[in-house]
Amino acid sequence: MTDSELGSSELTASELTASGRGSPERGSGVLSTTFGILVFVSLLAFSIHVLVNMWMRATVMDVAAQAATSVALSGATSATELARAEGDAIATARSSLGSLAERVELDFVDEGDPAAVRLHVRAANLSLMPRMGSLDPAPDPIDRVIVVHRELIRERPTT
Repeated sequence: MTDSELGSSELTASELTASGRGSPERGSGVLSTTFGILVFVSLLAFSIHVLVNMWMRATVMDVAAQAATSVALSGATSATELARAEGDAIATARSSLGSLAERVELDFVDEGDPAAVRLHVRAANLSLMPRMGSLDPAPDPIDRVIVVHRELIRERPTT
C-alpha cells in the first residue's frame, strides 16, 4: 500500500492554514521583534542623551569664553569700569544661553592678577535618562575656570 491509498496524515502549511489550525510558526517572531525594538529605542535614547549633553557643554563653554574675552578686551582700567564690563558680559551670556541660563552659574573671580580675567563656570547636566547607579550615562557637571589674559596697552613715550 502506498501513502496515497492510506491517506496521508501529514498536512502541508497551506492545508493547515486552510483548516483553521494555523501555521506552526505563527507568532514566533513577536518576542524577538519586541526585544529588538526595545534595544533600538534604548540605544537611540542613550545617543540622544549624550549628544544633548555634549551640545549643552559646548554651548555653555563657548558663551563663557566669549564673556571672559569681552571683559579682557574691554580696556577697563578702574574697578568700576571692570565691574560694569563684567556685568555686561554676564548679561550678554545669559541672554545668549536662553533657557539654559537658569542651569548655569557665571562668576568672575578676582585673584589679584590685573593681567588676567578669570570666569568660574558651573552648570548641571541635562538629565534625559534615569539614573542607573554607577552606570550613570551623564557626564560630570561643568565646573571650570576660564582664564583669558588681558593685553594691557601702554602708552608709548614720546621723544
